[in-house]
Order: sequence, then structure tokens, then C-alpha cells
Amino acid sequence: MRRSIKAIIGIGISAAILGSCISFAEDEIMFEEVTQAGPAQQKETETDSDHDSDSSWDDVSSEDFDAVTQELLREIQKMEEEKGQLEEKNTTLTEENEKLEKQLKTTKKNLNKKKKKVQELEKENEELKSEIEKQNSEIAEIRKAKNETDVIEELTQDMIEQLQKNLNARGYNCGAEDGTMGIGTLKAIRHFKVDHDLPLTDAITQSLINAINATALLPTATPIPTPVPTVILPTATPIPTQTPSGPTQEQYNALNAAVSLLNAMPYSYGSLINQLILDGYSENAAVYAANNCRANWYEQAVLMAEYYLQNTVLDYDDLYQQLSFDQFSPDEIEYALDALGIEDDIILDDDDIIYDDDDIDDIDDIIMNDDEQAY
Repeated sequence: MRRSIKAIIGIGISAAILGSCISFAEDEIMFEEVTQAGPAQQKETETDSDHDSDSSWDDVSSEDFDAVTQELLREIQKMEEEKGQLEEKNTTLTEENEKLEKQLKTTKKNLNKKKKKVQELEKENEELKSEIEKQNSEIAEIRKAKNETDVIEELTQDMIEQLQKNLNARGYNCGAEDGTMGIGTLKAIRHFKVDHDLPLTDAITQSLINAINATALLPTATPIPTPVPTVILPTATPIPTQTPSGPTQEQYNALNAAVSLLNAMPYSYGSLINQLILDGYSENAAVYAANNCRANWYEQAVLMAEYYLQNTVLDYDDLYQQLSFDQFSPDEIEYALDALGIEDDIILDDDDIIYDDDDIDDIDDIIMNDDEQAY
């Protein structure tokens, strides 16, 4: 639109210049003709011209002259209005053009930022791929060094279920034998490896399965015989039968199960009772087993904390919450964290930090440098 307006203005200017040139040319031609005709002819021409002018102006009335003048004034006013409209449109289009150019510049800047971000992500992705390949190579070397050349890459559900049955039968509690490699199964495998000095890796090898199968099964609980009451019969007065002493059969079985669970992994007092109840024992038998298994719950808290630190990345608060979730008491948790040398990290909020003027100037410089680098 802006180009169209410029073209229209250019055509108008060209037309005005052309008209002036034509008028000038006609005046030159007339001047040459008069000059060549001589003074007499020139005088005659001027006389005729004056006569024609006088006669033409005599025929024009004052009303017609005023009407023509008014018409010319209206045309001039109309042209001025059109000129003002064109100038207004030109100003509007110029502003819109500047706005679009500004938006285009901003868009290009954002696009460059995104391209730079994509390049950084691609670079990070390549670095991660390289790191993964390096770790895989190191794992392969470790397995090779530890003679773990018989790794089972794909475990079927039936294989996992059989593995769980074998571990449970040998006192390493996996929980439900559902063919799923859950956290309970992984913990049981780890405790078996610790007890039998096997490499502490996440690999499931044929050697591991063979070692589990070669381990003796837990002995079947032998029922405690009920003591025969001694009856004395003086005269004709019988003595009532004595109540058998010692734990019930269920309590005895629950106690054996509790010992097996504690050999496989750490438990708190409450979590051991809950696990025994989940395994089908009554609450009475579970409480009896927890009270008589001779476990040191403070040591159990230390073992559990060590296990979390070896397999996960937890800070003080996260580890405290996890141990609380496992139903360890606050005293047991504090004992475990102190024993492992884990201290509470204190993190100050921005509102708690007091800056002096030099620190504020340094921060402003850092922010300005970051902004300059971003652009």
C-alpha cells in the first residue's frame, strides 16, 4: 500500500512537470513564429489576440466567472482533502510497517535463542549417550572380571516366580510369589548375595540361581508336644488338669518366620509385625514373634539406613522421612543417622541472607553479564 501511494504521488508530479514542459514548448513556438513574421505581423497578431481576448471576455458574465471560480476552489479543496487522507494513510502504514519490523526482529531473536537451546540439548544428549556407552562398557568389564559371563538377559514371569519360591523356601522373604521383580524380590536377592559373598550387582546369573538352589531349605517346624499333666489321686478328690506351658504352634511358627525375615533384610518392630500379619499370622502370634526374636531395633535402623544410602540418593530429611515410613521410632532414627555420620543440612532462604552494598553490586554485574550473553 505504501508503494502504491508513492507511485500515485510520483505520477501526479510527473504529469505536472509534463504539462509545464508542453506549455513552455507552445510559448516558444509562438514566439519564434512572431519573430519570423516581423514587426507588422507581430502587431497584427497582438491586435487580433487582444481583440479575441476582449471579445471572449465580453461574452463571459460575472455569474459564470464566479461559478467557475467556485468550482475551481471546490476542486482544490477536494484535492487538499484527498491529499490529507493519503498522508494520514501513509503515516498509518508507516507505523504498521515499523511495528511489523519490530515484531520480525523480536521473532528472529527468539528463534535464534531456541536454536541455541536446541543445539545445547543436542550436545547434552550426545554427552549422555557417550556416558551411557561408557557405563555399559564398564559394567561389561566388571561382569567379566567377576566371572559374571552367564547373565540371564531376559527373565520370564515363570522364571521369576520360581526364583521367588526358592528364595522364600530358604528364608529370604520376597513377599508374594507373583512373577514380578519387585522391591521385595530385589532386597531378598541382595541379602542372599551378601550372605554368600556373591558380587553385589543387579545381574541375575545362572550361577546365582544355582547357588540359591544349592542352599539348604529351612527346617520344617517341629510341633511342641503338649506336656502330659500329672494327676494325683488322693482319696477320691481329683486334681484339675494343668494348663500347657510355652508358645502355641502358631506363635512358634511366627517366631521362626520373624527370624528368617530379619536375616533377609532389616525391619522395625512395627513393620515386622505388619509383615507377619500379611504372611497370614494372627496379630497375637506376630506380636509374640516381634517381642521374642531378640532383635536390636536400633541396629535394624542402622542397617536399613545403610541400605537406602547404597541404593538411592537421599538427604537428611528424605532419609528421616523414609525411616519414619518404615515405622522406626524417632530415637531409633536419630541413633542410625548419628551412627552413619549424617548431619542435617541447613538451607537459608533468600530472606534470611543479608547482603552489603558490594554484594549487591556484584549480583547486578552478574545479572547484566547474563543478559548480554543471552542476546
